[in-house]
Amino acid sequence: MRIKEEQETVITVNAGEEYALIWSSELTFQHWMERLGVTPYHQALGANENPEEQSCWYRVPKVWVKVTPPRHVDISPASLKNLVRKRRIDPTESRECNMVINDR
Repeated sequence: MRIKEEQETVITVNAGEEYALIWSSELTFQHWMERLGVTPYHQALGANENPEEQSCWYRVPKVWVKVTPPRHVDISPASLKNLVRKRRIDPTESRECNMVINDR
């Protein structure tokens, strides 16, 4: 079995510029950028010239960069019961239920 090396993506946003710069050595991110129609402005191969170790630099509009923290919802036990019944979800296994239950 081949051990996968660490792959990373670095996003740089400067206040004075209208574009964000992205450097990525992650192939799935590179394919995603390709599907979005973003072409790299610079590419480099790894030390042993392996195409799987290629890294790319991209320039995208700053408005594309968004940091979204997890949603936190304060909900009563009755409302949670109603939500579970409507959506037919298991609150113990679902990622959608990142909620705090209050006993009010």
